[in-house]
Amino acid sequence: MLELVNGRRSCRDLAFLLGRGLYPVTVEISRLLGEGAVALVHREPERESLPRREKGASGITAKSAARLRSPFRLKARTPEQEQE
Repeated sequence: MLELVNGRRSCRDLAFLLGRGLYPVTVEISRLLGEGAVALVHREPERESLPRREKGASGITAKSAARLRSPFRLKARTPEQEQE
């Protein structure tokens, strides 16, 4: 199992590669951690997170001067629609 531990594989990946159950592999990795045969390394992400959105950047919240007309008409018209 120690040959398969490369820092990128999870316990699930190791269990799948070994053809063993997840619980026994997790127990074995825990034992290896306790003995110091493997170590947890905390690394920063290689790339930054997605850029943050800015309010109003898309422009869809702004009121549009052009009013879109629907190809369908409602039978019961509202007072606003009658003024058009």
